[in-house]
Amino acid sequence: MQTVLDAGLSIPGDMSIVGHGDYYLCHALRIPLTTVHSPVQRMAKIAVEKLLSALAGELASHQR
Repeated sequence: MQTVLDAGLSIPGDMSIVGHGDYYLCHALRIPLTTVHSPVQRMAKIAVEKLLSALAGELASHQR
């Protein structure tokens, strides 16, 4: 953001910036930052469930 301002551009007038990860300090910045929230724990849980399900199916097909 500082580089954009140093170049004489304005945020969000000339450029929009979006963060990723829902950084907790984004609201304390001089120019508030829009962020995208990623529910990492939920995504990891679903990934593990899918992996275990796939492995269970693979094991069952090998036992036939």
